[in-house]
Amino acid sequence: MYCQIWKQTCGVQVSISTMRCIIRPMGWTRKKKTLGATERNEDARAAWSEQRMHLDARKLVVIDACGSHIGLTPLYARAPRGKRVYGSVPRNRGKNMTLIAALTWSGMSEAMDTLGSPTTVVFERYIEEVLAPSLIAGQIVLMDNLAAHKGQKVERLIKERGCQLLFLPGYSPDFSPIEEAKSCAENMSAASWGSYTGGAARSHCWGTPHDHRTGRTRLVWPLRV
Repeated sequence: MYCQIWKQTCGVQVSISTMRCIIRPMGWTRKKKTLGATERNEDARAAWSEQRMHLDARKLVVIDACGSHIGLTPLYARAPRGKRVYGSVPRNRGKNMTLIAALTWSGMSEAMDTLGSPTTVVFERYIEEVLAPSLIAGQIVLMDNLAAHKGQKVERLIKERGCQLLFLPGYSPDFSPIEEAKSCAENMSAASWGSYTGGAARSHCWGTPHDHRTGRTRLVWPLRV
C-alpha cells in the first residue's frame, strides 16, 4: 500500500524492502488496524461530538448489550519456547447468552440476561421491568441507534420517568462510554468459561454498586464521555 502511495505522490516505483528502509527510521511499527464502518455518517458523528461536550456525565445512563457462551476461552497462554499450548472447549456451545446492562456515573447498574439476541420485545421488557423503576428524573438515557431499541414503549417509559432519551449516531459504538466496560466483562467471561471442566463452570454475578447485602460481584468502571 505504501509503495502505491509513494508512486502516486512522487511518481517513483519503489520495492517493499526499500519502503521498509524508509519507514523504519521514522519509528513506525506494524500495528493492528482499528476499523470503522464505511456506512458511518461523518456529519452526524461530528454533530454528536459537539453535542456530547454539553452533556453532564453524572446524569448519563448508558445502555448496551454483550454476548457470551460456554465456548469462550482465552486465546493466548504461555508455554516453553517451541511448544504449543493446548486447551479444550465445548463443541456444542448452545445459544449465546446476552447481557443487557446500564452504566452510570457510579458504575455498572441494572442488568438483565436473556437467551439469544435481544429483540424489540426483550428490550422493552428490560426498560419496563428493570431500568425504568431505577431512573431518576433529569437523567439522560443513551443507547445505540438500533431498531430493537426503538420499540413503541421505550421512549414513552423513559419520558414518563422525567428522563431524556438520546441515540448515538449509526455505526458509532466508539462513542459509547460502556464499550470499555463491555470489553472487560467479555474478557472476564472468557477467563471464567476457560475453567469449564466436568460439566461445571464458574460464573460471574452482575450486581449494581449498591448491592452490598447480596454479596454479588461489584463491577465498577469510571464513566468517561
